[in-house]
Amino acid sequence: MLKTKNYEFNKPEPDDYVIVGDLNYNMDEIDKLLKLINDNLDILNTNGESLLDLLKKKADLDNNRKVLKSQLPDLDIYKDVLMYEARGNFPASGNGKKLYIDRSGSKIYRWTGSTYVELSPQLKIGEVKDTAFDGARGKALEDAMKNRYTKKEVDDLLERLREEISGDIIEQIIAFS
Repeated sequence: MLKTKNYEFNKPEPDDYVIVGDLNYNMDEIDKLLKLINDNLDILNTNGESLLDLLKKKADLDNNRKVLKSQLPDLDIYKDVLMYEARGNFPASGNGKKLYIDRSGSKIYRWTGSTYVELSPQLKIGEVKDTAFDGARGKALEDAMKNRYTKKEVDDLLERLREEISGDIIEQIIAFS
């Protein structure tokens, strides 16, 4: 009996008898390989684009495993940075190839063609409104508590509670003895 070149499946010669076990084994092996290929095809999904065309778009690495400089994006469009003391000093119409810096607010903007868009949203913490957890809510609660009760009023209230609780405890001890 002969063997196939790549996977060494049994292949009968013209004068051999066919052994059903060999055929079943071969079919099971082929079935496993086809399933493996099918399962891994999703990894190679190219949305209809040729795999060779996609490979042409990839960046190559040099000997130091860095992307070749010739394949890096051209960032020259952002080399011009214009500094202004305040956002109000920006020109009415900007240039989409320049960055605009508002020194007073420490913010960076880009011109979209119709308006300036902030590129550097500021981190807001503490007593600031309109944040993920509005710090102003905590501050407002703190202020309300300070305005509602003075320290003396809180101390007096606590003392009355202590006396009332102590009196209740003593009454219950007397009642159950």
